[in-house]
Amino acid sequence: MSKSKLKKCLKDLKSNGGSLEEIKFVSKLLRKRMQSSVNDQRDYENELNENFWKFCKNEFENTEELEPNLSEQSCFDYFKNLFKEKSKSRLFNWPSWLSSFLSASKDFDLECPTY
Repeated sequence: MSKSKLKKCLKDLKSNGGSLEEIKFVSKLLRKRMQSSVNDQRDYENELNENFWKFCKNEFENTEELEPNLSEQSCFDYFKNLFKEKSKSRLFNWPSWLSSFLSASKDFDLECPTY
């Protein structure tokens, strides 16, 4: 029985004058269910403090087997759409009080440097 059904049952028992034994049983069962759900959650902070490297190993050991389901094209499309300007109101308007930059005196050299 779920917690919500137990709550409803307890409410019905109390409003309809159910026996004291039934009310105690249902309320005890409900408290037990609520405590177990709280205890089921892992305490990551405590595990990290106890043994950091063991925690990391357990958490990340299985992730090495996972491969990304992204292709190069899907990544390209994602970032292209992410950085593509969608709204003209978001364009940067150069303030009139700010002087513009001078043009470059020579072109940018794309060659790799040699040492």
